[in-house]
Amino acid sequence: MIPDYLSEQIGRYGSEFFIYPWELFKQRLQEEMIRSDRSGSPFTYVEFPFASLGDCWQSPAEAKAFWTTLFSVLANAARGSDVKGFLENDEGLGLVMLDSPASGWSDFYQRISQVIAKRSPEMVEKLDLWENGVKKFFYPDCVRSREEQTISI
Repeated sequence: MIPDYLSEQIGRYGSEFFIYPWELFKQRLQEEMIRSDRSGSPFTYVEFPFASLGDCWQSPAEAKAFWTTLFSVLANAARGSDVKGFLENDEGLGLVMLDSPASGWSDFYQRISQVIAKRSPEMVEKLDLWENGVKKFFYPDCVRSREEQTISI
């Protein structure tokens, strides 16, 4: 379920910030896997689950401040080609950073850190804890690793 403060943020950005519903987002992710397989261009996939973030941002004010910052980075610092979508059952947000190797996540995380350091320096110490709840994989590297492990056995 989408928390109220997130619905507020989504409404605030309006048409500048398109978020795919789950079924379409899942299809876009599959299309990007196919495109990546054909072109050899990697991408980074990240999930921001709503439930696990309560461990970091315990007060509603902190959670709202953090999501406001994250949406600001997603809307203003993410590239126009990046794909954003809701996870299944609206349990979080997903982000596909196209043509982005594993370092793409590091760059994105740095942008979030910089914005939070300026806006809410007291929240910086919780960023590592937040990042532990973020699920991410780097395609096709994640597939190659599994294939290499299977072959070496």
